[in-house]
Amino acid sequence: MNQELAMTIGPLVNNPKMFAILKEYTDFRVAYLRKQLEEAVSIDDVRKHQGAIKELHRFKTLNTEAQGVMNEIRN
Repeated sequence: MNQELAMTIGPLVNNPKMFAILKEYTDFRVAYLRKQLEEAVSIDDVRKHQGAIKELHRFKTLNTEAQGVMNEIRN
């Protein structure tokens, strides 16, 4: 993540209420995709759903990632 993006998403990830909503949505999507993963027939679908779930889990660490970028810039 670069500085510009970290600053752009800062208001979202630094607001506990907004970040909680993002986490709730992420949990909802992961649950849905896990169901799709269980029902996947082709290996391509399995890989697609696994990749989507992995990426969604990154949303839960956005605040840490953005804060890390900003701390690097300050130091």
